[in-house]
Amino acid sequence: MSATLVQSSAKSEKRLGNMDLLRTICAILVVYNHFYIYISGENGFLLSMPLYTQIVYRVLFSLSVTAVPLFFVISGYFSVSSKKQCLGKVVSLFFMTFVYSNIQEIAFFVKQILVDKTFNFNFVFLVKNYYFYLFCGIYILSPYINKLLISLSKKEYKRLIIIMFLLVSVWSTIINMYASFAKIDDISSVFFTSRTGTSMGFNIVNFSMFYIIGGYFKLHYTPKSKDKTVFLFVLLISSAITSIGYFVSRPFSKVSLYYDSIFVVASAISLFVLFLNMNMRYNSAVSFAGKKTYGTFLIHSFVDACVATFISAENVFKQSPIGFIFVFLIFVLGVYILSLITTSVLQFIGKPISNIWKKTKIYNIPFI
Repeated sequence: MSATLVQSSAKSEKRLGNMDLLRTICAILVVYNHFYIYISGENGFLLSMPLYTQIVYRVLFSLSVTAVPLFFVISGYFSVSSKKQCLGKVVSLFFMTFVYSNIQEIAFFVKQILVDKTFNFNFVFLVKNYYFYLFCGIYILSPYINKLLISLSKKEYKRLIIIMFLLVSVWSTIINMYASFAKIDDISSVFFTSRTGTSMGFNIVNFSMFYIIGGYFKLHYTPKSKDKTVFLFVLLISSAITSIGYFVSRPFSKVSLYYDSIFVVASAISLFVLFLNMNMRYNSAVSFAGKKTYGTFLIHSFVDACVATFISAENVFKQSPIGFIFVFLIFVLGVYILSLITTSVLQFIGKPISNIWKKTKIYNIPFI
């Protein structure tokens, strides 16, 4: 009996470490995703790079699109058995998102009062962050979703996922592909997610599907020896299709990387299973970084802008034959590390207030 408990505890600890590592990698991929969009945009310089560099950057971009869906898969995995969802967390996330998203405006506001002795309130006390609303929406509903999921048999749960995948991903991908190739700008009344379209997968139905998929792996998944091979193959094929598609067909390339695309769904699930089955021991540094993921997600745009004022990515690239490596190290890994440090400092400063807030009755008001 005790040996079984020890093995179960060791397995849980290993998977916790695996998910912390995956969260950290996803945070880095988010930084990379936004950096890639910058260097490939209208004023970007990606097309001036050698072809092999463009291919490497494009493959990484295909992987980076899975980061946000993976956050919801991981959330479903850890939260499907939970009944501790409370009002306080939503309020805390609101203020955290507001402060981190408006840190530059807040700094200017404080400077006006303390240095310039003026008062000019030039930002609205409103959070503008799609991830915050989608995450909180699912978080608030999750106690009820969890009760439904736990009541399902393994067979019923599988059917639910298959049905959602067909309605939310497969059908949406087909229609979006058709609209893209046919150059139809306004296509509506043919989707299962909403009347006007899928918003590139930025909708609560799509992310609920990822949450539900994560829950399945927690409740019913049993690792098999061939899983790593199968899911690695799926990941490589999906990434190859979306990467090569960029150089073959831009309409296909654009739609293939929507959050509800079958390729993104396949890649996200494959990455999740591969990390779930890794033999990694718990690491305190990785755990620390994993717990700061949301903060780095919010603050990295501000940090990136600060770095860009001192260093030009284009100049770094032009100065060396392997400049693309230095650009990646500075504007992706460097920005991530600085974002991690920044959010760690901010959370340390706010920790006393946070500890008091978490003990209040208001914080602990449950949703169920």
